[in-house]
Amino acid sequence: MTPRIHGIVAPLMTLAPQTMLGQIITIVVSALSITLLVSFGLLFLLRPLLPAPPQWPWATASSIVTLTKALSAVPPDLRGRLAASVTGPGLRARVSVPPKLCEGNSAWAWELRDALNSIDRGKFQVSSCLSLTEASDIQVVVAMGDEALEIRTDRLGKTDITMAGAPVVFALLFLFCMVLALAIWSIARIVRPLQRLSATVERFGQDFAPVVLPEEGPSEMRQAARAFNAMQDRIVGAVEERTRMLAAISHDLRTPLTRMLLRLEMEGSGELLERLSGDVQQMQKMVSSSLSYLTRNQTPVRRVRLSLDALLSTISDEYSDMGHPVAFDHEASVAVLCDPDTIRRAITNLIDNACRYAEHVRLRLQAIDEWAIIEVEDDGPGIPVEQRHSALTAYTRLDAEPSNREGHVGLGLYIVQTIVAWHRGELLLLESPSGGLLVRITLPRIA
Repeated sequence: MTPRIHGIVAPLMTLAPQTMLGQIITIVVSALSITLLVSFGLLFLLRPLLPAPPQWPWATASSIVTLTKALSAVPPDLRGRLAASVTGPGLRARVSVPPKLCEGNSAWAWELRDALNSIDRGKFQVSSCLSLTEASDIQVVVAMGDEALEIRTDRLGKTDITMAGAPVVFALLFLFCMVLALAIWSIARIVRPLQRLSATVERFGQDFAPVVLPEEGPSEMRQAARAFNAMQDRIVGAVEERTRMLAAISHDLRTPLTRMLLRLEMEGSGELLERLSGDVQQMQKMVSSSLSYLTRNQTPVRRVRLSLDALLSTISDEYSDMGHPVAFDHEASVAVLCDPDTIRRAITNLIDNACRYAEHVRLRLQAIDEWAIIEVEDDGPGIPVEQRHSALTAYTRLDAEPSNREGHVGLGLYIVQTIVAWHRGELLLLESPSGGLLVRITLPRIA
């Protein structure tokens, strides 16, 4: 595709539906519309090949002359019944005393008068009861002795192509609507299992909690659901096996480390012993942190109603009591459905990092629409934009961090992100107005 054509097509592609259901419905509607337009086009193009209807006014004039001759040939007492028997759409006849003649005129009356006079001049009186309108009620009077034959007609024999094609048009429109409704219903039944599969995949990707997907729909969708259920079992089994193995290793390492620390303490004091003791304590914290990370999915998350403003206020007071003032701003009471222990852990992890690198830390809570927003802001060095993504991955140390920081293994922000994901929230790393780090947590709020 050339750049010029791509520049024309690209904006149009943004207008197309993005979901599979919308795209399939668009294709079906487009196909039906094109079929309908082609049908109308063929009707229009083939119209000259259709038998031409009788042209006005000769068919009407011929009918009137034939009726007049027939009534003239029968006895007067039978004319009324014979005239009534030929009454139909567009032509009404009756035999009575000479009626009152209409005084109007129209082009259609003139045409019919000329046609009748060309057959039998002077015998027919033609006038229009509604003047100068296409739908004029034309009156034709023929004298028959003491009585007269009165005929009323509306351009009989002039077939309107629009009215003649109306049944076909209505039939095509009805067929279009019925096919469209059945297509949408069928497509929705086919796409619904796919939508359920997409939602299940997204949920499984967030918390690795297997959900059995119903095997329904077309054979391809049933096969996909069966394969996905089996894949869930394999993934969960592999993760659990890895977690058990690594957790066992980390747990087993704690015992010799504790024994080493006790032996160092029993040896007395000394610079070398103190340094070795510090190293062992650091290794213990690293093992504890890794053990906590590896066993994070084994503890079920309990969700209860929690007042975030009360929790954050308590955390702020605790840090102030420990000599790390943390300012807390909030607008109103905000409640969420969460696990209080894990949310507290996430907030304290963020505040610990902020207190380690900054002098001033501010905790902020606000509610926007259906979301609760928690912000931890500091005036420290912050995190460069190009390193913010890697800062959220496990076992990642940033270049700006001291390599010998006690117990640091690069799990703090990753654990916070995992906790937020458990609660269907979002974690963002931004730059604070003072140039430090602004961590924003967004959680679904409840009334």
